[in-house]
Amino acid sequence: RASEHLVQCDVKEPRSVLSWEFVTSDHDIGFGVHLVKENGEKLEVVPVKRRNSHVIPESGFYICEATGTYELKFDNTYNRKHSKELFYSVKVVPPDTEALDS
Repeated sequence: RASEHLVQCDVKEPRSVLSWEFVTSDHDIGFGVHLVKENGEKLEVVPVKRRNSHVIPESGFYICEATGTYELKFDNTYNRKHSKELFYSVKVVPPDTEALDS
């Protein structure tokens, strides 16, 4: 209830692909991605918005132009009544690996 869960991923190579998939057991959840700069400032790269991940699994990706720490934010702070279970998978694929998969 009324909480958030943050997942940090280190991206070591430019043009790496940050991908995610998640589902909630009940009700929607806010989701977005930020690049955390060295000074602690957060730059929003995928806007936080509510996703209906209880209806259909949510998946997506972001091509990381910059290296650094990316933070995935699962936000339930708007919901004081309903807690929920969150199941997620996150991975970072370096650009050279992506070509091998083709």
